[in-house]
Amino acid sequence: MTEEMPLVGTRMKLDLVNITRKIIIETCGKQHEKYVPFFHKNNEQELLKQMKRDLSKSKWAEINGFSYIEIYERDLPLKKEFFEEMGVNL
Repeated sequence: MTEEMPLVGTRMKLDLVNITRKIIIETCGKQHEKYVPFFHKNNEQELLKQMKRDLSKSKWAEINGFSYIEIYERDLPLKKEFFEEMGVNL
């Protein structure tokens, strides 16, 4: 398991990556879904940029054969069924 793995050719990083099992896990705070001044530099356009970065990561995972899982606070506590619903067999 690798943490904060750089996404080659970008300034982005993937939160957690299991290269052997081809699984990417992104932990997503509120700033991934709604405008949060602290994270978005008091500029609502930054939220759109955040969403675009998230989409880029998801597309990269798909192109490269990785399962891509986004975990939000509402998903906690995590259970095995959560991953099964995402198509990942643990």
